[in-house]
Amino acid sequence: MDRLFLDDDDLLFGEDGDPEAEEASIDGSAGGATWPILVVDDEPQVLAITQLALRGFAVDGRPVSVRTARSAAQARRILEEQRGIAVLLLDVVMETDDAGLRLVQYVREELRDPFIRIVLRTGQPGLAPEERVMLEYDINDYRSKTEITAQRLRTTVTGSIRAYRDLRTIDKHRRGLTRVVRASATLFEPRSVEDFVSGILEQLSTILLPRESALFFQATVPLFHPSSADPVVLAGTGRFQGAVGSPVPLVVDRSIWRAIRRCLETGEHIRTDAYAVFSFQRAEDSHAALYMEGLGPVTDWEMRIVELFCSSASIAFDNQRLYHQQRALLNAVSRFVPNRLLGLLGQQDVRGVGPGDHVSTEMAVLFADLQAFTSVAERLSPEQTFALVHRYFQTVGPLVEAHGGVVDKYLGDGLMALFPEGADSAVRAARAVARAVAGFEPVGPDRRALRVGVGVHVGPLILGTVGHAGRLDTTVISDAVNVASRLERLTRKFDVPVIISEAVRAQLSPELAARVTPLGETRIRGKQAPVAIHAVA
Repeated sequence: MDRLFLDDDDLLFGEDGDPEAEEASIDGSAGGATWPILVVDDEPQVLAITQLALRGFAVDGRPVSVRTARSAAQARRILEEQRGIAVLLLDVVMETDDAGLRLVQYVREELRDPFIRIVLRTGQPGLAPEERVMLEYDINDYRSKTEITAQRLRTTVTGSIRAYRDLRTIDKHRRGLTRVVRASATLFEPRSVEDFVSGILEQLSTILLPRESALFFQATVPLFHPSSADPVVLAGTGRFQGAVGSPVPLVVDRSIWRAIRRCLETGEHIRTDAYAVFSFQRAEDSHAALYMEGLGPVTDWEMRIVELFCSSASIAFDNQRLYHQQRALLNAVSRFVPNRLLGLLGQQDVRGVGPGDHVSTEMAVLFADLQAFTSVAERLSPEQTFALVHRYFQTVGPLVEAHGGVVDKYLGDGLMALFPEGADSAVRAARAVARAVAGFEPVGPDRRALRVGVGVHVGPLILGTVGHAGRLDTTVISDAVNVASRLERLTRKFDVPVIISEAVRAQLSPELAARVTPLGETRIRGKQAPVAIHAVA
C-alpha cells in the first residue's frame, strides 16, 4: 500500500496509505462557479489524497470542485451527465490494463470534447510508456504517481485549468465572430442586426466575464411615463440568447429589474458581485443599457469597451430602423410609381429618376374603359360610384400585372397599361379583364349590367418622365397609345369586348390567333388610311 505525505514537497503517492479512505466530492465554493475536476483511479487512497491536496484550492480566484470515480465505467457515466469538466486526472490501469487509455478515446471520439484537459497518472509506467502514449493518444500531460507532490499536483491542475479556460475563450470568440460574419452578409434583414450585435456581445462577454450571460436593450427615459412601454431585449448571450424581443422585466428577476430601473433613472452604473448594469445616454430621452452577469471589478479600459459596444450597438439598431423606414417609404411610393415602370426606365427606385429621363422601345399598349359609365353613375350616389370604380380597379389591376403588364395610368373609369413582353400577354390580359367585368353584379336601381371595352395595339413608343423638379409624372409618347384608345372606343360600335389591331394579330401565337375574328377595315381618328381591326373571343 502507499504511504501518504502531506507536506507540499513530499510525494503524494508513496506506500502504505489509508485503505479505508472514502470517496467524496469537494466543492470549494458555496454554490458559486467552480472549476470542475474529475479524478479517476481504482485506488481509494489516491482519490482521498488528491482530494485532500486540492481542498480549498482556487485558480485565478475561482475554486476547484472535485468529483471522483473508481473505474472507467463510472467515469463515463459522470462525463455523460456533467459536461464542462475542465480537467480529467486519469489512472491508466483499472478494470483492464488500458482502461484509462480507452476512456481517453471515448472522451475525444465519442463525446467529442476537445476542451477537457486530460492528465494521465500511472503507477506502472511500463504498461503505458510516456512517449508512446503522448504521441498516440490525445492527452495533455503525463505524470508518474511516484513523482507527484502536492505542489506539483496543484501546479499541474493550475496549468491545465488555464489551458481549458483559454480554449473555451477562443471557442467563444470563434462562435461570436462566426455570428458576426454570417450576419454581416445580410446585415439589414430582420434578424441580421440582432445576430450581428449578439455576436459582438458574445465576444465582449469572453473579454469581461467568466460567464457568458448578458443582454442589451434601449430604453426611453423617463422609463415609467404612462405612454412608454417596457424595453425589450435586442441582443443576448448565454441564458438570454432566446430572449430577443421579450420585455426585459420578464427575463430578469424582480430585484434586478429594480436595479435596472434605478440605473436608467440616475444614469449611474451598478456593479455587484453577481451582476452589473451599465447605462449610457444617447439622446435627451434615450439610453443604451447593458446587463451582465458574473462581472467582477472593471478596469477603465474595460469600461471604454462596454461604452463603445453600447454606442455601436445602438447605432446599428438605429441604422436598421432608418433602413426599414426608408424601405417602407420606397414601397409606399412604388404604389404610385410602380417598380416595374421604373425598371423600364432603367432605375431601381424613384431616387434616381429625374425630369426628362426616357427610353425608346416597342411595347403593346392596352386601354380598358367601362362602357356607358356616365349613365350608370347618374343613377348612383357619389359613395356608390367611388365604391364601384374602386372595386373595378381592384379587380383589373392585378389581372394586368398577372399577365406581365404594368398599369401606367388610371383614368376616371379606365386604365392604360403597358406590356413589355408583347402582344400575347396584352391580349391574354384583355380577355381576362373582359371576363372579370362580365361577372360583376348588375348595379343601380335598374340593375344594369356592367360592360368593358378593351383596345390593344403594339408599336414603338417613348416612355419617360415629364414635369419639373417639384412635380414629376411618367408618360408615354406614341402613336400606339392613340390607336389603342381609338380601338377601345370601337368596341361600342361593333358590340364586342376586345378589339386588336392588325399589328397585334400578326404577332399572336397560333393559340390566340385562332380566337381572332376579322372586323374589316375602318377609319379611326388621326389616321388617313383605313386600318384593319379584329375582335378576340
